[in-house]
Amino acid sequence: MEKDWQVKAHLDDYDKIVAYVSTNFYFGKSNLFFLKDTKGVLQSCSIRSIENHSQYTKYELDVPFSLEFGREYIMVEEHARQFPLQIGRIVKTQRFDEEFYYDGNDLGAVYSKESTVFTLWAPTSTSVLLNLEKGGEVLLLPMKREEKGIYRVEVKGDLKNASYTYLVKVNGHYNEACDPYSYSLTCNGLRSAVIDLSLKKTDLCQNSCTPFLSMTDAIIMEANVRDFTSFRNLELKNKRGTFKAMAENGLRLNGYTVGIDYLKELEITHVQLQPVMEYVTVDEENPEEFYNWGYDPNHYLSLEGSYSSDAKDPYARIKEFKELVKKLHQSNIRVCLDVVFNHVYDMVSSNFEKIVPLYYFRVSETGYVSNGSFCGNDLDSTRKMMRKHILDSCKFFTKEYGIDGFRFDLMGILDVETMNRIVAECRQLNPSFICYGEGWNMPTALKDEDKAIQANNSKMPLIAHFNDIFRDKIKGKSSEYDSMIKGFATGNVFDIYDVQDALMANCVDHIHAKVYQHPFQSINYVECHDNQTCYDKICDCCQEESDEIKIKRQKLMIGMLMVAQGVPFLQCGQEFCRTKNGLHNTYRSADQINQIDWLRRCRFADTVDYTKACIQLRKRNPVFKMKSSEEILHHVSFEVHENEILIYKLQNIEEYCDYHEIWVLFNGGLNEYVWEAQERFCLIFDEFGFVKEQEESSVLKATGCSMRIYAR
Repeated sequence: MEKDWQVKAHLDDYDKIVAYVSTNFYFGKSNLFFLKDTKGVLQSCSIRSIENHSQYTKYELDVPFSLEFGREYIMVEEHARQFPLQIGRIVKTQRFDEEFYYDGNDLGAVYSKESTVFTLWAPTSTSVLLNLEKGGEVLLLPMKREEKGIYRVEVKGDLKNASYTYLVKVNGHYNEACDPYSYSLTCNGLRSAVIDLSLKKTDLCQNSCTPFLSMTDAIIMEANVRDFTSFRNLELKNKRGTFKAMAENGLRLNGYTVGIDYLKELEITHVQLQPVMEYVTVDEENPEEFYNWGYDPNHYLSLEGSYSSDAKDPYARIKEFKELVKKLHQSNIRVCLDVVFNHVYDMVSSNFEKIVPLYYFRVSETGYVSNGSFCGNDLDSTRKMMRKHILDSCKFFTKEYGIDGFRFDLMGILDVETMNRIVAECRQLNPSFICYGEGWNMPTALKDEDKAIQANNSKMPLIAHFNDIFRDKIKGKSSEYDSMIKGFATGNVFDIYDVQDALMANCVDHIHAKVYQHPFQSINYVECHDNQTCYDKICDCCQEESDEIKIKRQKLMIGMLMVAQGVPFLQCGQEFCRTKNGLHNTYRSADQINQIDWLRRCRFADTVDYTKACIQLRKRNPVFKMKSSEEILHHVSFEVHENEILIYKLQNIEEYCDYHEIWVLFNGGLNEYVWEAQERFCLIFDEFGFVKEQEESSVLKATGCSMRIYAR
């Protein structure tokens, strides 16, 4: 309860009012409550129950007559104290959702040269004013209430450079809010912008990408727009940390390709950009003074202004992001966006809360705002208009910006139905669309069976999940408190049996840890923006080893990623031993910590070349990217040699490649082993990459901390 109040009441259901009387007001006692209708007539509210608390008394009351949304009602208690009836938890009821769900596609500012129509969903408001500004002139225009809680007004004339907010009167007060459906914003998200999307039409060149037949064909690399271009040794034409800088071609450093040309040279299939939707914690007028990854969203249809060459121009960010997507597509790289639909930066100041209080946020049965995200709030994706907003945002970016997929931050906060609809509707727009996310079971106020979590992957057959088993068994534990705990590739050979499950994408029956139904549901990774980089982890848990051994371990992890069943995922710079000085959670650390140090791309060129070779190995041999668990079960087996060497056997594979059989030897220990097999094999790949034609031999060798591949 907030301070300095005496009496208040909330409409919590169609037949229930909950009143609170402070113990500072007549000791919290009131025996009579009335509801005043729109004609000023009082009608008595029967008291259902009374609860005494230390600071207030809670009264549950009957609603004496049918209420009409969009009108103001006054409560009166026995001491003649009058106070407004506020809209409360009634917005969380199914009846409210059904009654006010609006399925139109015209929310926001629909622009034409002749006029612009502004449409806002605000069913609990009693009045909405459009605050319109163009050329220094400000107009306050009343909006008309229509069915389903829609407010609408048409303004004549060409408004393509205008900005606006809504003044929404709800619970007796006017709140100023931006339009959740506006396509762009003014600097720092203070006002919505009227946008003529036809002005920034761009050929996004999606047809430039190689046809994408299966999600296991994907090789995803995570990148951050700012990190990618903030390194001071780069000679750039454009402002660092922007879409335009990231889109620059022809960059070289010490003779090596860097930037977007480097990504093309690697031959990854997808780049996953960390959040580019408008977020709060960077001052767009002074972006160099602040840093943030962007997992604190404010608006889901506008791009982040700090990534623009001019944050004050709402059109600049649109044009420049489209150019970046185009350049990536022309480089045969599809684009995924990291999206944060699980929470907003601040619930109270969010546009959602200002327009329809409580509706968009998940609330527990006891009335507390759910905080499974640990960010102070959880968005309630089960509400029809919240789900619609998520769907509309995803479809808008898929269609307007040519986006090829989404990675969902804390996907376990969202519900199964919403996630399945995103995939279905976005694939209608882009058949190559992919969808994946963090399927951790977060403590949000939603039944476990409804959460979009790994345990429910069978209910979401087209959605992939980050495989934390793969991460922990290959690399070792990731949290700040577990950084010394090793995995197979960092020397813990006792994980050798769990690694087998991970290499089969944890999707095959009769294994110890079956999690998924299909291999494409497993996003295999050992490094992402969270926690230490792999190289920093190695330097911690293998600190007694030489630099040469540490680099071999880095390469071993990359090799295991690229030959494992499932979908490989890398963080940009992982392939040249990226470091963040050992830090774990660098979400607001300086550029000096988060930047891509392109000099390391030159220094660790051999590791980069090895990564390129691993990518080529995967692309040339579809046996490493099988499409079903049945195929894996039929073709994959394992053998453990000397309790340290894991042999990953791919057999009867003529339908996939030019070989009858491939043996991949993984050695997580320091010792070298040589032994004789029953069959004769040819070495095709070693710790340096591809091997030139060699004579067949029955002698096999597993060098320390490395991957070797033999075939026949």
